Amino acid sequence: MTTAGAGGTSGGSDSGGDGGAGDDTGVAGSFIVPEGGSSGDCADSSCGGTDDPGGSGGGGTLCGNAQLDPEEQCDDGNASPGDGCTGACNLEPNYACNTVGQACTSTIACGDGTVAGTEACDDGNHDDDDGCSADCTVEANY
Repeated sequence: MTTAGAGGTSGGSDSGGDGGAGDDTGVAGSFIVPEGGSSGDCADSSCGGTDDPGGSGGGGTLCGNAQLDPEEQCDDGNASPGDGCTGACNLEPNYACNTVGQACTSTIACGDGTVAGTEACDDGNHDDDDGCSADCTVEANY
């Protein structure tokens, strides 16, 4: 596996899979991108999900098979949207999908100073009684 972030890359290899070349994946930013992989024939009904909000991957793949196929940004093992990885295997906003076949995780963190997702406010701390509560909701009388 090759990982890439803001600071650089590190390399490795994944020798599992079907023995074909290109079972390796790379991580860039907060989503997984393929370096290669086996091709699928879209023999199941999960090919090319319809919930893709205009992303550039996933269509025509075996999305939901818990394997990172070509053009998939993620594959969490299902074709359900709203969990970080769309039914077309594109990364959803505010999620990281760092392990193929596993659930994606929210990148929203209350108290980080950035309003995201369902946060009504985020003042950069976990203090109550300052207008923005510890759970990032606006407090009464502010």
